[in-house]
Amino acid sequence: MSTTTGKTRAFDESWFERPLAERMSDPPTSSPPQPSRIEGSKGWAMILGALGGAGGGIAMLFVAREIARRTGSTVDIIGTIGHGARRFTDEHTGGLAIAIVLGAILGIGIGALFRHSLRIVPRVLAGALLASVLWTLVQAFLLVGALGSLPFGAMVAGAAVYGVCVAIIPPPKRRYVLPDSG
Repeated sequence: MSTTTGKTRAFDESWFERPLAERMSDPPTSSPPQPSRIEGSKGWAMILGALGGAGGGIAMLFVAREIARRTGSTVDIIGTIGHGARRFTDEHTGGLAIAIVLGAILGIGIGALFRHSLRIVPRVLAGALLASVLWTLVQAFLLVGALGSLPFGAMVAGAAVYGVCVAIIPPPKRRYVLPDSG
């Protein structure tokens, strides 16, 4: 009277006596896994980039204004940016409107660029660095005569905040199956 369970019965002597071909089971008949890449949805990346850019444009001006105030600068950053819109509205409202519109336009491009990076820390670091470098180039080459009185350090810090605002919300993920290369 042997009381063997199914688990111990599988490896009894008769199992080892059978030829190897009988012991091995065939692998499942499924196709091999397809190589894929995960990235953010392009449309959502652009929409979220525009929203983050609009909010980041306002945040950039307020952060730059506060840093300039704390360092002793007397320049009205929002008023200086909005100086070109004084035909339509006052300088402060014009400065905020310009920051929203230009921030959203630039945010669309940055959002589309960052759709391939879905992890938050690399997105935030790259956003802060990219926006700071872009603002440095804009202030050095485009705004030399027109808005040259803007405090450089405060504006670069504000640009870093803008980059964080654009990059902070990753788009929804999509999986793309890569074509067979063979």
